[in-house]
Amino acid sequence: MLLIAIAQLPLSAGTIREGRQFLTGQLMVLNHSTLIGINFEHCLSPYVGLGIDIAFFLEDDSGLYLSPDLSYHFKTNEKNLDVMVGAGPALVIAFGGGSDFRFKLFGGARYFFSPKWAGYVKILFDIGDDSGMGGAFGVSYKLK
Repeated sequence: MLLIAIAQLPLSAGTIREGRQFLTGQLMVLNHSTLIGINFEHCLSPYVGLGIDIAFFLEDDSGLYLSPDLSYHFKTNEKNLDVMVGAGPALVIAFGGGSDFRFKLFGGARYFFSPKWAGYVKILFDIGDDSGMGGAFGVSYKLK
């Protein structure tokens, strides 16, 4: 009975609206490198979100990837689906010395399988000295 009641909960509480915040644990593959980190997003309106990716490189040339971004969320007929595109600057800081300034473009989606939890995927285009593309996937949790 409890499972039936949980299955009937409305999932519209998971979609974005002003003031919502999401924390996403993510695994990224970018320019032949693997990174692990988080994405935080604060929704400024039902369509615009302000976020940041913070990730660490897992290879020997370890470093930090910091990238604030602005995203646009599309209205869809599927109440559990959040489709977005966005862009922002990116800074790669190598722990062995040096840094690289880049620009990030992305498109992605969240699919809410409960009011608080969603699967997350995005495709990234990284423009800079070492331009390339990649992607990220993970799990999002709705903070508020």
